[in-house]
Amino acid sequence: MKKPIVGMLLVLIILILLSTKKVKAQNKVISKNDVAVMMLQFGAGYAQGWREEVLYHPNALFRNHPNLNRSFWDSRQWKRWNANHLLKTTIASLHTAAIIIKLDGKKRNWKYYALDAVKFYGSYKAGFFASYNLTHKNKFTF
Repeated sequence: MKKPIVGMLLVLIILILLSTKKVKAQNKVISKNDVAVMMLQFGAGYAQGWREEVLYHPNALFRNHPNLNRSFWDSRQWKRWNANHLLKTTIASLHTAAIIIKLDGKKRNWKYYALDAVKFYGSYKAGFFASYNLTHKNKFTF
């Protein structure tokens, strides 16, 4: 198994483990349920950062990881199941899991949903930033 795949798997395992921890916050701004959703969103953002690297920076990807299997990681191999397709499926799956976990069937004030949107979108962008800027050393700002 190649290093990028191992890294992605380790991040996902860590995210799952962290999502089971209890978070104590004043006024329950962040619940255990929220932590799970935020970790899934972070994972989706991290996968999106990898996908951006695969699609738009293939030369840098192969320069930084010269032992990658080009037939899998090269997005120009579009006729095959490649990293682009795997990452796209991963992103959609993580978003779907986050939505399913978050659905609680309770009617709430619009401020509750606005706060959730900020928390979960922020988690997604933090994952993207970690992958795109830190893992792949690109220059992206919010």
